[in-house]
Amino acid sequence: MSAQHTPGPWFAAWGESSSPDRILLQSESGIDVAEAFYTNDQKGCHTGNARLIAAAPDLLAALTELADVFAHDCENSVARFDRLAAMFRKDTGYTAPGKDSAAGPVAQADREELNAIYDAWYLAKVTRARAAIAKATGQ
Repeated sequence: MSAQHTPGPWFAAWGESSSPDRILLQSESGIDVAEAFYTNDQKGCHTGNARLIAAAPDLLAALTELADVFAHDCENSVARFDRLAAMFRKDTGYTAPGKDSAAGPVAQADREELNAIYDAWYLAKVTRARAAIAKATGQ
């Protein structure tokens, strides 16, 4: 299933509206995506809502990516490892740690470097998710 929506990133355009009680949400390309109306006593709540709406494309992308990292239904550990190794290879061009290259066993120094590259690849996925959450919560 592919989502049909205005591509992100989106942001809350504070003060861009002609109405002082409206927060306009726009895409990076300037397309109006949504707007949030509020009264003075509700401004804090609607500011939070606007942040959450603006973060929606980032949250969708990060969660989709993280969902691929976690085990799939009825998947054993070998199948998960092979799937992650294929993802890692596609994203980085490297053979995943624990997989010997076609040229033979990997030297220990190369293995440590590859482990570091894998760790950074994995951490980048988690960091992207945390950044999307921070955008949604205004932190």
